[in-house]
Amino acid sequence: MSSRLIKVFFALVAVSALVFAGFFAIGVMRPSVPISARIEIERPVADVFAAYNAPFDRMDWLEGYEGTERVSGGAGIPGSVSTVFFTHDGKKFVMKEELKDYVENRLVELTWSNEVLTQRMRVAFEAVDEQSASVTMSGTVEGTSWFMRSMMGLAQNRMQQQEEQNFVRLKELLEM
Repeated sequence: MSSRLIKVFFALVAVSALVFAGFFAIGVMRPSVPISARIEIERPVADVFAAYNAPFDRMDWLEGYEGTERVSGGAGIPGSVSTVFFTHDGKKFVMKEELKDYVENRLVELTWSNEVLTQRMRVAFEAVDEQSASVTMSGTVEGTSWFMRSMMGLAQNRMQQQEEQNFVRLKELLEM
């Protein structure tokens, strides 16, 4: 083997190691990434809250949503668990939804999780006036492994855009 070929080989190994270390560092430095969205909707807060929480309406505004099956508890009862079905890029996946807090017409706090990620969300509803409401979502997404934590760091902008698009679709649904 020529010395030039050996140098190229070691250079490729070094570059690969740096890329791997950089990718790994993303997950170490940012184990969870923040996401948020806010929108004002020209409908009373009770209507907005009802549409947000109605499983049959989710198909119209939540991208990829295919359905929900209650596992335990009941609608609006903290501690309730459901299985939520989605399709993304032609692939089906399942999320476990755990309702953490629920105050009618004011707050929904929940966790969605599966073998890839955990998303914690707090969605607040507030009357702007009698005929309009604001909806504000804040939360975090965390990968379940170091590899997925790094992936979440790289996908943060896409996840942020998705939440914003979902809220725009919710607005369009309610203001039709």
